[in-house]
Amino acid sequence: RDAVPLCTLKSAPRLPEHCILYVRYQWDGSNPGVSFDTDNPEHIKWVFEQSVARAEQFNIQGVTLQLTQGVVKNIIPAIASTNATISAVCCSEAIKLLTLFASNLNDFMLVVGLEGVHTSTQCIEKNPNCPVCGRGGVRSIQVASESTVFDFLESLKHSPVVHVHNVVRLAKAGTNIYDCSVPALKARTEVNLEKSLSEFVMGGEVVTLFDLVPL
Repeated sequence: RDAVPLCTLKSAPRLPEHCILYVRYQWDGSNPGVSFDTDNPEHIKWVFEQSVARAEQFNIQGVTLQLTQGVVKNIIPAIASTNATISAVCCSEAIKLLTLFASNLNDFMLVVGLEGVHTSTQCIEKNPNCPVCGRGGVRSIQVASESTVFDFLESLKHSPVVHVHNVVRLAKAGTNIYDCSVPALKARTEVNLEKSLSEFVMGGEVVTLFDLVPL
């Protein structure tokens, strides 16, 4: 089976391999003190079961035990051609800065190299009102005192103030209130959904949202 490069792993997985890779690197946190062994059937079974759960979360089909074995035994850190391309672009941009012989890259570059080399660039404009990278990072939201954590998360989907699609994590000061990004964390925190939001957050306090944006 073809090796799966680590650079294909995405925060919003599109392929069964992405789910398997993500779960593989959750091993150390979920099994402290136990080194992952690709030849241990129990370890492979754990990765397979967790990968199936993650794939179901994102409506991805195709996670099998055979695929799991192939992926975890063939992980490579990067593709040489990818590193070479990035290095070449960095050198080119450095020469531009030193000699001013051409305009600098502005600001996104796509390289396609399946049967040849094709590059295209485009300028991505920043939204000054973006809640993530813009000036309005912190937004004020009115919440009823009797609202549960679940009610709060549902209300965010229709909020004109905070534009979210699917909150995968709600946290305050580094503490998870709800987290469904990993099955183990979801099982641990989903009991908080029916609890009152006021048990975790007081008026005026800041919470952090992690939103899953569809590609």
